[in-house]
Amino acid sequence: MPSPKTATATHQSPLATKTTDATLRIREVPAVRRAAAILNLLANNTSGLNASHIARELGIVQSTCLHILRELAGAHLVTKDRSNKTYQLGLGVLSLAKGLSSHDSFITNAQQRIARFARDYGVSANAQQREGDDVIVVTAAAASEGLVAPVGRRSPVLSGSGGQLLGAHAGWSDDELQVRFAQVNWQNPPDFKTWREDASRAQQRGYAIDDGRQRLGITSMSVAVADRFGKVIRTLSINMVSAQIDPARREVLIKALQDASADVARAL
Repeated sequence: MPSPKTATATHQSPLATKTTDATLRIREVPAVRRAAAILNLLANNTSGLNASHIARELGIVQSTCLHILRELAGAHLVTKDRSNKTYQLGLGVLSLAKGLSSHDSFITNAQQRIARFARDYGVSANAQQREGDDVIVVTAAAASEGLVAPVGRRSPVLSGSGGQLLGAHAGWSDDELQVRFAQVNWQNPPDFKTWREDASRAQQRGYAIDDGRQRLGITSMSVAVADRFGKVIRTLSINMVSAQIDPARREVLIKALQDASADVARAL
C-alpha cells in the first residue's frame, strides 16, 4: 500500500517538525519489559521459581519484582504456590493463546492441516512464522515425542530447513545473512557458501531439506507458505529420523507438504 502523502518542508513549521520527531521516538517502558521477561523466564522453566531467583536471574530489584509478580497474578498470567512460595505461568496465558489462535487465519488453518499430515504420514509436523530475527513454532502435531517442536519455541531465523526458505525470501544481503547464520546452533554446520547455495535452490523450488545439519540423524523438510502478496514469512515443516526415509518416500512427503501449503495459503 502506498504511504500517505506528507506535507513538504516549506509547509512545516519548526514546531511541527519537532512534534513529529517526538511522536516517532520510541519510549521505553521498563515495567512492561520486566513483566515480559518474567513471563518468558517462567515459560522456559518446568518447575516454579521463587521471587528472589527471578529477580536475580533477570537483574531486577526484588521489591520491584514482587510488585510485578502481584500484578501478573492479579491478571491470572502467573500463579503462586503458597506452600513453597514459587511462581508459575497462570491459566490466563492459555486464554491469550486461544484468542490468538482463533483470530489468526494462518494458525487456524495450519493446525488442521498439520494434525492431518502427522496422522496420515506418521511424521512430526509443525508450522512456523518469522518474527524479526526469530522463527516461532505456532502449531505442531507429533508422531514421535522426541521429534516434536514445542509450540512457542523460538529459534534463530535461519535454523533448519525452514531457515533456508525464510532467509532466501527475507531480502537480506549476504553480510546480513552471515550474521544470522552464525547465530544458529548447528550440530553439523555447513559452511556459509554451501548454505547460501542451498537457500537459493530452496527459493526456486519452494521447498528445502536439512539432512542432519541442524540435528544429527534428523531430516527436516519445509515448504514456504506465501501470502496473497507473495511474501514468505511462514513455513510448514516435518521432522523424521534420517534412517527411516528413502528417496521415494521423500518425494511423496514433499508433494504432500506442497499441497498442504497451497491449501493454507488459499485461506490467508
